[in-house]
Order: sequence, then C-alpha cells, then structure tokens
Amino acid sequence: MPLERTIHPVYDDNITIRNVNMQAGVLDARNDDGIDPDSCDDVLIEECTFHNYDDVITLKSGRAGEGRPENGGRSTESIVIRNNIFHGQHNGVSTGSDMAGGVRNVFIHDCRFGVDHRQMYVFNAKSDCDRGDVVEDVYFRDIKAGTCQRLIRMEMQNKNVPYDPVLHPYPPIFRNIFFENVH
Repeated sequence: MPLERTIHPVYDDNITIRNVNMQAGVLDARNDDGIDPDSCDDVLIEECTFHNYDDVITLKSGRAGEGRPENGGRSTESIVIRNNIFHGQHNGVSTGSDMAGGVRNVFIHDCRFGVDHRQMYVFNAKSDCDRGDVVEDVYFRDIKAGTCQRLIRMEMQNKNVPYDPVLHPYPPIFRNIFFENVH
C-alpha cells in the first residue's frame, strides 16, 4: 500500500484512488488533508486507510469567484467513497469550505470512522457566503462510527462571512443529505 500525505486532483475526471495509506504531515501540522478532489467528476476512493489530523476527504469546487461556472469553474460530482478506514481526528468527509461550484451526487458506504481515537465529525459541510453554492444528494450507508463529537455538522458561516446580497450574494445551500444504517 503506497504511503501518501495529500492527494489533490483539480479539474480531473474518471479518477480511481485505491489502496492508499494516507499519513499525517509533520506532527504539529493542523491542515493535513488526505484526499481533496477539487472540481472533479467521476471519482472513486476505495480501500484506503487515513491517519490525518484535519479533513480526511474534502470535496472542493473552487474558491469564491474562480469556482463559479460563469468564470470557468465547475462542480465536484459523482463521487463514490467506499470501504475506507478513517483514523482522522477532525472531519471524516467534508465539503468546502472552497465549494463555489457546488458538490453533487456523493455516495459514501461501508466505511469506518473514528476507529482508534475520537473523530470530531463524520460529515462536515462547511461554507460561507463568499464561497457558497449547493451541496446536494449526499448519501451515507452502512457506516460504522466509533467515538465522535457529532455525526454531522453543517456550518454556513465557516469564515464568519455574513450574507450580504451585494458583497456576498452566495449563501450555501445544503439539501438531500441521507444517512442509512449508521452504527
């Protein structure tokens, strides 16, 4: 199993990431994400083991104006995350905070979270009104969660950017998020 620190594909399609052992960066690193598909389509992440402090898998789609479709940005969609083990301390699967193009059609199944120490959140949808768009159609099924602070967290002011129809007119929208058979 190859040893990796961070994998961050950007504007890629038809990606398979399989049998990777993700290790945290330097011991004092607090932003050592594992895999961050950014504006990608048709991604499979399977049979991986994660040992990250921050976000283990973060689905991104561009920051602020650069991520908007009218500026050439695009969504991250059609993501399958299956049969993985999450040893991370903060977020298991996250969206954002850079998600101006949106995140759609995500299926997470047969994964184990917080295996040998406390996982803060299994799912964390985070955005704010200058980076926001929609996170929709996210499915968790057959999930085993060890000790965690909360199963799900959704924050719409991650960087404390308030909604302002002129300055920050893109409030995040979270909809159609499902959990089935979670232990």
